[in-house]
Amino acid sequence: MLSISSPVAVAPSSFDNEVEKRIFEALSHLGIDFQRVDNEPAVTMDDCRDIDAALDVSTAKTLLLTNRQQTNFYLLAMDADKPFVTRSFSDAMGISRVSFAPEDVMMELLGTERGAATLLSAVVDTDKRVKMVIDRSVCSRKWFGCTAGTVRCYMKMATDDLLGKYMPYNGHDVTIIDL
Repeated sequence: MLSISSPVAVAPSSFDNEVEKRIFEALSHLGIDFQRVDNEPAVTMDDCRDIDAALDVSTAKTLLLTNRQQTNFYLLAMDADKPFVTRSFSDAMGISRVSFAPEDVMMELLGTERGAATLLSAVVDTDKRVKMVIDRSVCSRKWFGCTAGTVRCYMKMATDDLLGKYMPYNGHDVTIIDL
């Protein structure tokens, strides 16, 4: 069982990385309410079970995908309990097969380590190299659960705020697909 703080609705007093800092600055600037917890490093979806209970949310599984040439990148948020099937994703997007992007590419594009990928990293993807993709089932939820750009801080925010305020503020369109 992970050590998890009680949920709070304020930004951390210090940040693990620049991405986390910029995420909370953007949320503050936009007036987006959130709740967050600090926790021991949580890298897998199994690690997130206690975090989900603390925040009363279902954390989205977030995967950074790429084509074989590593020229196109997709950040997919989907249900944690749904298996990722490459063919289903490729068919839904109308693209050739994809694979998982290497860790060094995730760090370069999103500024996050393994396990900390989040759609909120749009704040650092200023050149729009990453296409943001969400499974429709995640969009239908009231709350969006995710990391705050680090495996040591998880949060929830209204899905409507993510799609209607946060992503447009960062200049990102979001593709909604059915997996």
